[in-house]
Amino acid sequence: SNLPGGCAKTHRTANDYCILDCIYVETARTYYVLDLMCWNGHPVYDSEREFRSFWLKTKLAEAAELIANFARTNPFKFLPLTFHSCSKASLTQLFESKWPLLVDGLLFFHIEAHYTTDTSPLAVWLKPHMVPDILGVPVSQEFLAGAPAMSVTKM
Repeated sequence: SNLPGGCAKTHRTANDYCILDCIYVETARTYYVLDLMCWNGHPVYDSEREFRSFWLKTKLAEAAELIANFARTNPFKFLPLTFHSCSKASLTQLFESKWPLLVDGLLFFHIEAHYTTDTSPLAVWLKPHMVPDILGVPVSQEFLAGAPAMSVTKM
């Protein structure tokens, strides 16, 4: 790829490398970037989530011309996932809007959490149909359609 260290063009030293946490969508040949562990040889594992999000957004924006499009040296796209604040108002607005992708779930990070490869109470995955029961935020019927019958809240 055209990420630092991802091909001969961007790999100048042994310290040129990136480690990203991604979701790959094969039909789009696209990696959606969830988190950043290392960029251009600079580890950020021990940084808080809020900083890693800022750094990830900044670095992907700087490299967007090289990594957001297909090329001989970049056969896959690398795109950031959108991040939203975790307030009831923000989540309500989010679930009222149209989503450009099929949504399998929402990933919640504590902003002070460091990156871990293991399970953590500071990172939680919720299916959209779980949001009304757990967070008290209403979601549209399209998100409730695939839910198990006993888990759907009557709205």
